[in-house]
Amino acid sequence: MPWRSGGVYLVTGGLGGIGTLVARDMAAAVRDVRIVLAGRSPLGPEQESVLDGLRDRGADVRYVRADVARAAAVRSLVDGILREHGTLHGIVHAAGVLRDGLVRGKTAEECREVLAPKVAGLVNLDEASRDVPLDFLVSFSGAAGVLGNAGQSDYAAANAFLDAYTPPPAAACRPR
Repeated sequence: MPWRSGGVYLVTGGLGGIGTLVARDMAAAVRDVRIVLAGRSPLGPEQESVLDGLRDRGADVRYVRADVARAAAVRSLVDGILREHGTLHGIVHAAGVLRDGLVRGKTAEECREVLAPKVAGLVNLDEASRDVPLDFLVSFSGAAGVLGNAGQSDYAAANAFLDAYTPPPAAACRPR
């Protein structure tokens, strides 16, 4: 498994569907895990409940509001984790936004909203962690990046970028 006991992990899109699943797996699989969940949304009762559930499983977890599309915010996020924990073992990039609609009806702003968290987010995370000896930096793309999906041309493009930016799995196993 990729998680280690005593590990420190950053999960973007941390309170979304994939981010929550990953954080739950970390909390269930290893002891003394420290998880920083990052997202743009404010915490509500449902999100607080997710955090409480992770803590009940023994995880040291906190939520940080941060927009991964902004390089300065990501640099501050990574630097803060390093200051607080002294290390960062892995990054799980699960941030994303959907704005379904056919291309002819899409605005440039809607396309930017979809592309930014995945595309700029991955580049910003990679740059901010460039000098950190991570075990891994993983990003979640989807089949839409290869197959397309009606009403999700921008989402498909964002996922295709993730696939093109990251190395194939065999190469990803080598240290950066």
